[in-house]
Amino acid sequence: MKLVFSFIIAVLISLSSFAQDQIIKKDGKKISCKITEIGLSEIKYYNQDNLQGPLYSIGKEQVQMIFFENGKKEVFNNNDDLKNWDNYPGQLTKAIKLNFFSPLIGYSEFSFEKQVSVGKSYELSLGIIGLGRNNILEYNYNAGFNETKKNQFGVFVSGGYKFSKLADFLFGRTRFTHIMQGAYVKPILYLGTYSENRIA
Repeated sequence: MKLVFSFIIAVLISLSSFAQDQIIKKDGKKISCKITEIGLSEIKYYNQDNLQGPLYSIGKEQVQMIFFENGKKEVFNNNDDLKNWDNYPGQLTKAIKLNFFSPLIGYSEFSFEKQVSVGKSYELSLGIIGLGRNNILEYNYNAGFNETKKNQFGVFVSGGYKFSKLADFLFGRTRFTHIMQGAYVKPILYLGTYSENRIA
């Protein structure tokens, strides 16, 4: 009878040890534990070897999936998470910009950008040629150098659609870059008219 009782206790202890949650990290490592909370940016758990010990946490961006002790699992797709508008509260989605260097070469350019979705925006620009430095033309006439102002004038408009890299995160939901910042590809179409002094 004692042998049967001891066997039952051993089986229960074995099942108790086996029936734990498992966190599968993106690098393939497994954490056997008891999960207490899945928050917006992190998962809190007790280590399987010390369920009465300290409470640990891990960022959700490090986790691939979770296997729960009841047999269910939860998969984390952090790339889709970054495309969710709800993860960028309070960030501006419109901007008015000025090309600070354009007046140095003879024109001024003003742009308006609007974010239409995460990673996508359009940008419209207006350029005024002549609203800036009036460069000097030098030419040789009868073996001498003469100077005259370029007197450039014109306008142009442009438009482009930006495909931006998704925003980066330093840890969890801590922003490393703004939704409108980062590397991007932008095809642009220009239309305009232009004139300047010409040397006959």
